[in-house]
Amino acid sequence: MEASERRSEILKLLQLDIKPVSASNLAERFEVSRQIIVGDIALLRAGGADILATPRGYLLNKKGEGEEDSPVDGYVIACRHDKTLLETELYTVIDNGGRFLNVSVEHPIYGSIVHELDIRSRFDADEFIKKVAVTGANLLCSLTDDVHLHTIRCPDAETYRRILVALKEKGIIHGGK
Repeated sequence: MEASERRSEILKLLQLDIKPVSASNLAERFEVSRQIIVGDIALLRAGGADILATPRGYLLNKKGEGEEDSPVDGYVIACRHDKTLLETELYTVIDNGGRFLNVSVEHPIYGSIVHELDIRSRFDADEFIKKVAVTGANLLCSLTDDVHLHTIRCPDAETYRRILVALKEKGIIHGGK
């Protein structure tokens, strides 16, 4: 089964279930590792699926009748890289007109972990990179085999497309092939 087909099946499963489905259960069902499922969930969320991560597993957030979608405050991109490409990732988005709002990971135990960034310039990016170097701290994505999501703000859809192309060329977009 191809990855895109598996993600489609996961989404269908979540639409049918009314109780949480664990990553381990999904991994067993699709005969892949739990980490693959965590990445699949991240990509589904990046694609707009409103999937909640709970301590007992994943749930699809089903809106009640008459409820509307909330306005989008940015674009979500799924990335995968280690510390060596951090500067490249930050500069690519900023230099192409974007701004980082946050970073998030889907942790198999704790669910969604989000940290606000507000990086909008090379100065902000350099300060963040310095902080990582000085503290020696691991990036949040080190918890999830370097897979992570960013919510970025762009002035328009064309800027967003330009950022995606640049990140794909640099091998940073996860599952973008």
